[in-house]
Amino acid sequence: MDCQYEFLRMPFGMMNSGPTLTRAVKKLLCGMDNVVDYIDDLLIHTETWEAHVKTLSELFKRLQEANFTVRPVKCLLGLRTVDFLGHSLGRGAIGLQDENLTRLGMPLDPRQRERLGRY
Repeated sequence: MDCQYEFLRMPFGMMNSGPTLTRAVKKLLCGMDNVVDYIDDLLIHTETWEAHVKTLSELFKRLQEANFTVRPVKCLLGLRTVDFLGHSLGRGAIGLQDENLTRLGMPLDPRQRERLGRY
């Protein structure tokens, strides 16, 4: 019997899975300058809420056309700041996550309004 099998999902751990996924995502995001990819994560950075919604709409359209699936429980949408790869990103700044600062023994800056409640 001469059967041919194919994966229905991208198998992680196989030799070319990572590069194949990265190449497909890069092609999918071509022209979307405010969307950044890192392996299987996508980060969207926009100036306004309207631009954010427009970008999300375009991204979901492209993902659907390419038969990519998104797990809603793994999505964080509409955040002003996001913790990613040990850094806090947002509002035009990049900093270390609070947990990393406390691990290093560095005190948090109490002058930052949203952190005042922690002192």
